Amino acid sequence: MAEVKFDRKPYTVQYQQDGVTVKIRRRPPPKLHEMIVEDKVTISRARNEFWSEGEDAKVIGISNRQPNMIQLEKDGKKTFVPYFDVQFKDRKGQSIADEDARQIAKDPLGSKYLLWP
Repeated sequence: MAEVKFDRKPYTVQYQQDGVTVKIRRRPPPKLHEMIVEDKVTISRARNEFWSEGEDAKVIGISNRQPNMIQLEKDGKKTFVPYFDVQFKDRKGQSIADEDARQIAKDPLGSKYLLWP
């Protein structure tokens, strides 16, 4: 399972209740996946006749307020799915099996500064 990301910025929601303006502060849920925009995914649970199991799609959006809902695009059609309804396939030519490339993309500097010349 992906590492839980707790670097979530709070936001304010304002609404009217009984003629009084109410402001509340909300914090988005933690991001539970490693996917980013432009990743390719495979649909693991069919949604309808246009979004069948096993088809490939491209991630086109991840909301900051709902980071576990992913917007997909396939053949000009778009939909929203929860992150657990898709499986990560590859990231711009990097296969999911290429764990080193994923780690470098996640932390480009890594621990290189600790290595002595």
